Amino acid sequence: RGNPPGGPTALPPAAAAPATLKAAPAPVSPWLAPASPQPPPAQLTVTVVPYGVLGAALGQSGAMYPPGANVAIVDPAGLPFIEENNPQQAGGASGAIYGELGLTSFPALVTANVVNEGDAAFYTYPGKFSVIHVASPTLTMVDDNTQAQEKLTTAFRNVFQAFAGQQTATELRLLPISGGIYSGPFSERLPQMSAIAASQAFMSLDTNAQNVLSGSQVEMCIFSPQDVPTYQAAFSSMSGAR
Repeated sequence: RGNPPGGPTALPPAAAAPATLKAAPAPVSPWLAPASPQPPPAQLTVTVVPYGVLGAALGQSGAMYPPGANVAIVDPAGLPFIEENNPQQAGGASGAIYGELGLTSFPALVTANVVNEGDAAFYTYPGKFSVIHVASPTLTMVDDNTQAQEKLTTAFRNVFQAFAGQQTATELRLLPISGGIYSGPFSERLPQMSAIAASQAFMSLDTNAQNVLSGSQVEMCIFSPQDVPTYQAAFSSMSGAR
């Protein structure tokens, strides 16, 4: 995890076959023939990979695939840490990211724009890589499946919008948002919920944002090897979703 950032990353042999999420094509009036062929619908290809956003897997010493300057990684931040501007107290994936960055306080852009659960902000750390800080929805007190899915979808949509609105990164490394202590009663269902959230979030974007995502390399990074097959199955089941 402490290795210096590298250049464009290469996927390991263990990576899953990418799942492709397609936006539905615009409807055509039955009374009017199109003047020209309809462009193909935008597609989001998500590849499940067996390493975390920093390029290392659980039990592995060092990062085999460290993020380079062209990479944006997702930080599944706890909102209280951003509210109190205290990244040094964070643990888990966020703590590892902040440690790699040497972060002692959040940039003003982040604290100004991440004020509610699900909010996201893109920031490029000079000499390192870019981070999309998203406030992970806390699902511990949610007992309604629909509400939990909506919260997760909103978070993914804001991450996608943040990525689509920048011109620095060409690769997006996702990870399970609302995982760990934030998942509550939904921990076992989080892989399927994440795949649904990514699909619904992509479908809700405007055409320009969809085109940015479809033209970028998008990975779902899974830090724990034992969780990789479950996420591979979940995202494979969303292939070709409309």
